[in-house]
Amino acid sequence: MALLAALSFSWIGDLHLQNMVIESDCKMVVDGLMQQSANVTEFGSIIDKCKQKLISIQNCSAGFIRRQTNQVAHKIIVWFMLLVVLILSCCGLAR
Repeated sequence: MALLAALSFSWIGDLHLQNMVIESDCKMVVDGLMQQSANVTEFGSIIDKCKQKLISIQNCSAGFIRRQTNQVAHKIIVWFMLLVVLILSCCGLAR
């Protein structure tokens, strides 16, 4: 989910969007974005990239929303992640 968040923030930045409220049902990602302390794991590295993107987007904030409240978005993300894995597998880029 952190990698997907990084891709989303990159996409928002590339489109020069602003005044965004980004909601996620992944508490671990949202908590990572809100933490001030450094995380030296691979997850922490991805979260740090997300934080840099958030800083570059004018008036952008991130927040947690419960999955039960966010069912449609959750299903879209699950299908999107499966599509990405399928594409990477077909291209021989999957780990």
